[in-house]
Amino acid sequence: MQATISLVREGERVTATGRLTADVIQACRVSAEDFPVRIDEPVHLRFVPPAGAITPDEVREYAIGTVLNGGGGWPGGAGSQGSHQA
Repeated sequence: MQATISLVREGERVTATGRLTADVIQACRVSAEDFPVRIDEPVHLRFVPPAGAITPDEVREYAIGTVLNGGGGWPGGAGSQGSHQA
């Protein structure tokens, strides 16, 4: 497995872009035979401050697909999923 990643810092945010490649052996679920598989996938990740620090406008501006958080808070201080529309 090999990954080539470029990191760009934008204020408190970090964007990681690059490519992940690997040659693996995968078992077929039907025949149980092993076969070689080449993985070659683009990588694009954004690391952002906790959800309370990002606004819904920033979610749209930076095309953030998912905002993960552990505290149950929503961007912009909204209190429920229904009030968070990006």
